[in-house]
Amino acid sequence: MLSFCSRENGNFGGSPAELVTDPSKSNLHEIIEAKNVIVMDGEPLKDCLIKSICKMFDTGLKVNKSHIYFSL
Repeated sequence: MLSFCSRENGNFGGSPAELVTDPSKSNLHEIIEAKNVIVMDGEPLKDCLIKSICKMFDTGLKVNKSHIYFSL
């Protein structure tokens, strides 16, 4: 498991799912977090995402930034 802690604030940390590399960027290492969203038989993915980690906005479905799993 990967774990990171902020150099500026030791109280802020995380354990992302994976490190990814983008050779076109100067900062070669980025992080990715993946969530396992369970979809029941016959349930549209959109409905499941709205119940869990997303919200519907006028511009479409987006990550719910007030969800406990989201932070910048």
